[in-house]
Amino acid sequence: MNPGVYPISADSPVGRVRIHVGDTESQGELLPPVPGQVNYAVWSDAALEAYLTTAGGNELRAAAHAVNTLAIAYAQQGRVGVRADDLQLTMPDRGAPLAEIAERLYRSADAADAAAADDVFTFAPAPKRRYTCV
Repeated sequence: MNPGVYPISADSPVGRVRIHVGDTESQGELLPPVPGQVNYAVWSDAALEAYLTTAGGNELRAAAHAVNTLAIAYAQQGRVGVRADDLQLTMPDRGAPLAEIAERLYRSADAADAAAADDVFTFAPAPKRRYTCV
C-alpha cells in the first residue's frame, strides 16, 4: 500500500513531487479506509517526504531520486519479468528509460539551483581611498 493525501495539493511540496513523477492516479481506497487518503500506484506520501528530505527540499531533485530508485529496482530484478506467448518484458529494459528521466530531472534541478545562485547578490565593502592634501 502507498497511502497519500487525496486530492493531491499542488500547494504542498509532496503534492508537487507526486505530480513531477506522475504518480497521481488513485489505485483505490486504503484497507482499512482512511478519510482523505487513497492508495497510489508507486509512492506513498511518506516515501516522497523522505526523498524531499534527502534532496534538501528541492522538489525536482526529490522527483529525480524517486525515479532513479525505481530504475535501480527494475535493473536489480531478474532478466525476464513477464513472458506470454511471443511477448516478453524484461525489467532491466524498463529501468533504462526511467534512469534517463531521472537524469533529466537532476539536470533540471541543477539548472534551477544555478539560476537561483545567479540571483544572489554579494555585497563587499568598497576599498578605502586615501586622500592627501597638498
